[in-house]
Parts: sequence; C-alpha cells; structure tokens
Amino acid sequence: NDNKGGVIKDPEERRKSFRKKEIAFYDECKLIRSRKTGKLKIYIILKNLEEQKAYAKYDTWIISTKDNTFNKRPIIAQSLYYGPSKEGLIEIEILEGYISKTPGVQENVYAIRG
Repeated sequence: NDNKGGVIKDPEERRKSFRKKEIAFYDECKLIRSRKTGKLKIYIILKNLEEQKAYAKYDTWIISTKDNTFNKRPIIAQSLYYGPSKEGLIEIEILEGYISKTPGVQENVYAIRG
C-alpha cells in the first residue's frame, strides 16, 4: 500500500505498515476504568495480540483516544503485568495524561507499545 505519506484508512493495512517498521501498534482497543476495593483500576483491551513473549512487565504504552493524535495529549502508561490475558486485557498505570475517573468503557483507543 503506497499511500505517499497519506493516512492509511484500512486497519489491517495500517497495522501491517507499523509492524513492518517494528512498531507495536494496536488499533481497535478499548480503555476500561473500574473500581475494585475502592481503588480505580485501568485496563486496555488489545484486539490483535502478539505472541506472549513480546510483552513485558512495565512496558511503556502511548495511548490516544482518537486516530492519528499521538502528538496531541496522549496518555503515557505502563503495564503492571507481564502481558495481556487470553482476552487481551492488561492492567496499566497512567504515568502522564488525563483519564476520566468515571468507571466505564472508552471506545476507539489506539496504542503503541515500547
């Protein structure tokens, strides 16, 4: 797909383009906030998982709530476990950026893992 610097609209093509450049890009993710034992817990659900060995505890995540806005107020987070569950769920800790403390799901989240 030669888009000559334009935006790649097709999610599969976009994923392939990033992975070809060895960038762990995830689209179609969800960010979930939940209260357990009075403490706010934040999870990201990854739709397109890599092999388990690709993930590590304290991986850094750059999360954006809108397509192509990683340079506009992204959320910086880190993994709290060694990888996602079978369902793609991984608990994260927000290091920088704003996230609502209201429990619920936020759709259309994009993430880069480093």
